[in-house]
This record gives sequence, C-alpha cells and structure tokens, in this order.
Amino acid sequence: MQATLHSEALTELEKSVATTQFDSANRMHALRLKRIMFYISQARAYEQQNWQYNRDDAVQRASNILRHHQMKTGQGSYVL
Repeated sequence: MQATLHSEALTELEKSVATTQFDSANRMHALRLKRIMFYISQARAYEQQNWQYNRDDAVQRASNILRHHQMKTGQGSYVL
C-alpha cells in the first residue's frame, strides 16, 4: 500500500514535468530537464527494487529542480 502512494507521487511528478515548458535552445533549461529525467529514472529503478528511502530521495531531488525551474521561468508559484 505504501508503494502505491509513492508511485502516485512519481506519476504526479512526471505529469508536472510534461506540462512544464523547457526551451531546448536554452542550455540551462536543457540541463535542468536532463537532471530531472535522470532522477525520475533513478526513482523508477529504486521503486522496482522496493527501496522506498532512495526512491523518495530521487523524487524529492527531481521535484526540487522542477520547482526551481518553474520559479525561474514564471511557471510556478510559492506555496506556503
């Protein structure tokens, strides 16, 4: 049951990445997207190994990069 909750968080992260705009001509945008995809890939691999802590860490890292990108590009808002 716990794995399902985390899988949902990973799925939501992937949806957020899909709806966020990245300018492929901008080097920083491309680098951020590459790092986000790396951490999502790591999270999926950890999920298959049933390593919740590592999966959660990878999801958090990807989320942090995505949130930073959204703030820098005006696509997000701060949530308190």
